[in-house]
Amino acid sequence: MAGEEQRVDPNMDAENLYREESITDNQVGSIRRMVPIRKDGSDDPDRSVIFIGQASLMTPSGALPLNFEIDADSLQDAVAKF
Repeated sequence: MAGEEQRVDPNMDAENLYREESITDNQVGSIRRMVPIRKDGSDDPDRSVIFIGQASLMTPSGALPLNFEIDADSLQDAVAKF
């Protein structure tokens, strides 16, 4: 819809919170484990954990950061699929 302004809601979505954990081998990259939580901070077992891989690819112009979701059911599976 050309000409219409999109409004951004600056409030956090209390129904979509995650606790972030960082796992690394200090060589190749890292995995962010996003654990779903409720607004009181307790784990939310009704939602799935999300794994996000992070690495850098060296190019002639410098480092290119890579971020990618890893389809995995466990940390062990995420590491194997990295």
